Amino acid sequence: MNMLKFSLDSTKNKKCQSKKRFSGFTIIEVVLVLAIAGLIFLMVFIALPALQRSQRDQARKMDVSLVAAAIKNWRSNNKGRSLKSETPLDVNEEDEDGTKWGSAKDSTQLGPYLKDTLSNNTTTVGVYDSGNSGGVYRVGPEDTEGHITVSAGRRCPATNEPSSDNTYTMLAGKPNDAAVIIVLESGGYYCENTQ
Repeated sequence: MNMLKFSLDSTKNKKCQSKKRFSGFTIIEVVLVLAIAGLIFLMVFIALPALQRSQRDQARKMDVSLVAAAIKNWRSNNKGRSLKSETPLDVNEEDEDGTKWGSAKDSTQLGPYLKDTLSNNTTTVGVYDSGNSGGVYRVGPEDTEGHITVSAGRRCPATNEPSSDNTYTMLAGKPNDAAVIIVLESGGYYCENTQ
């Protein structure tokens, strides 16, 4: 009996030792889990800025539509007159007299129609008649994503991509036509006709 007991005890010890030796994770398993977690974080941090950029561009496109609607409203209230050039209006800042954009005396055309409607992604709106703009919209340091340009007497071209010399040439239109254009953060332009 003693011999049988000894052999059973030695078998138990081997099983206990083997359990202790294989408990826990191996280095390969830990590295694999960390690599997968790293890939997930990397995908999130790459996708998130692109998603935010896309959302800001969507807001800019909506602002262009609001400006186009404001032009239509202005025209109907002013017997179909054409827009004239005016100083670009700052959407977020106060004017010299302390009034917010849209209520200042020099915002004679679109200001009252756009008061408190544009998103924070739009900073200025400038109206330029066809004599001033010449129908060519250049991309430069001053043409930021937040500036909406209204080109009176012009129409949008068929494509929203700039030419090789980094310009966007508007088409000649009728005197009452106007093209509303903005530079997008993701590249290119967005243009909408008001007719």
